[in-house]
Amino acid sequence: MGEPPPISEQLQLELDQLAAEGDRLAASGNYDDAIGVYQKGFDLIALPKESRNASLWFAVAIGDAQWFAKRHEEGLRTWQDAILIHGGFGNPFIHMRRGQVLFELRNEKEASNELMRALLLGGEDIFATEPIDYWIFITSQANSPKEYPGWIGWPGLDKNSEEYRRWTDPAGVYKFSSVE
Repeated sequence: MGEPPPISEQLQLELDQLAAEGDRLAASGNYDDAIGVYQKGFDLIALPKESRNASLWFAVAIGDAQWFAKRHEEGLRTWQDAILIHGGFGNPFIHMRRGQVLFELRNEKEASNELMRALLLGGEDIFATEPIDYWIFITSQANSPKEYPGWIGWPGLDKNSEEYRRWTDPAGVYKFSSVE
């Protein structure tokens, strides 16, 4: 399968405007309206959505607004799809947010998998601005490397390591929950 045709200048301008409007709404705490605006942008992107960078941006924006609106059931589907869009799998933020949603939905096994992937790839810093509960949960699930007691100071895996490649290989791990 070849590369999809590029997004036209006109469409890019419209997507940028929708993104800015959604960001304004989200920043004011109007998450439900922000989700609607972001969804309009996502819907304008031609298929195959999973191979377009703009799709990932809008999916993350939708998922983050759902997160802050505490719409975790919907968010779980959004974060699942975000992982499958090019650049989503292996993105520490996406794995962290999906793990948080799973944790809130009481699926601790899957939450542990996602939060551990976020910690291993993004290091301690990925959790720096998040509620402490997720840090406490994930650091209680696995032994830290000897050099980083309690995972404190953990910088994340070296991006050139075989271990990093293993944790960022999506082969056979996820499937789309909804395809339009």
